[in-house]
Amino acid sequence: LLRELQAAEVTAPVVMISGQATIADAVAATRAGAFDFLEKPLGRDRVMVAIKNALEQGTLRRENRIRTVQGSVAIDGNTLSLEQVTAVLEGKRVLGSPRELEEVQNALEAYALAPRLDPGSERDLLRAHRVLVNGLAADAGRWRTSGVAVWKGAKVAHGAPPFRRIPQRMADLLTFVREDTEVPALIRACV
Repeated sequence: LLRELQAAEVTAPVVMISGQATIADAVAATRAGAFDFLEKPLGRDRVMVAIKNALEQGTLRRENRIRTVQGSVAIDGNTLSLEQVTAVLEGKRVLGSPRELEEVQNALEAYALAPRLDPGSERDLLRAHRVLVNGLAADAGRWRTSGVAVWKGAKVAHGAPPFRRIPQRMADLLTFVREDTEVPALIRACV
């Protein structure tokens, strides 16, 4: 059931209830995404606490998603406020440049897609890229095919690696993410 809800992109927290489950069933359900797992017979107070906690978690996740998206697009100069990003998420009309609105919409879509992506997969990395820059860049979902640099005035502040080396460098990075168990996963995720 949980996999079907995830496949349908249902984002509401799920509280599973069973009268015959084992501890292994409860662990499996929470690993699969259930917020909580309750055993019958149910007490009213326990159910109310589970529902309250699930709703609070949903609110916190939504707020974190909005802050993450707004902060991420701000790095590239997007000027939309938290309130404007919230309005985009809610499907409301927002006054802003079409490009900035597209950046926010794309980031929201990528955020929603993230749980279904494999962080060590080139295909999934390019899929996320395609979603993030859809309508903003001609090479959405593909490795770049030209040189790029960051300029400060008339001087190059940072020159990126040559485009021909990108596929191998990314393959090396993804291998590191998947296979290097000496470095904690949190640190590997930041590289």
